Amino acid sequence: MHSPFVVAVVLNWNDSGETIECVKSLLASTYDNLGIVIVDNASSDHSVEILSSVFPSIPVLVHSYNAGYAGGNNLGIQWAINNNAEFVLILNNDVTVDKQLINELVACIQKDTRRGIVSGKVFYKNDPGRIFSGAGKFIRWRCT
Repeated sequence: MHSPFVVAVVLNWNDSGETIECVKSLLASTYDNLGIVIVDNASSDHSVEILSSVFPSIPVLVHSYNAGYAGGNNLGIQWAINNNAEFVLILNNDVTVDKQLINELVACIQKDTRRGIVSGKVFYKNDPGRIFSGAGKFIRWRCT
C-alpha cells in the first residue's frame, strides 16, 4: 500500500535546543515516507547555523524577519506543497512525537476522506500522564 508523503514543518525562533529534540523525535518515527523542514523565524541566537550543522540533510528555511506563528508555518507549508507533500504536519518546536504518531494520523485521515485535519493527544512535557489537549470541535459558523 502507498504511504502518502508527509512533511513535518517545525517552526524555530531562538531555541535550537528544543527544535533539535523535536526533529530527533521525528527522525525516530516509524513512518516510512516522511520529510522534515525547519523554518527559522529570524532567530538572533545562531539557531540557523546550529540546526544546519546538526541536521545537514534537513532544509532550514530562513525568514529575514519574525513572521510570527502563521507566517513561519505558511513558509513551511508552501515548501511542503512545492515538494509534493500529500499531508503536512505542523509542530511547535517544543513538541516531541511518539514514533507511531504519523502512522496513526495518516490512518485516521485515510479512514474518512471528508476529514481535512487530524490531531493526536498532547500531553504535558513534565507530566506525560496528563493530557494537555485531546479533542476539539470545529464550529463552521464561528470558525473555531
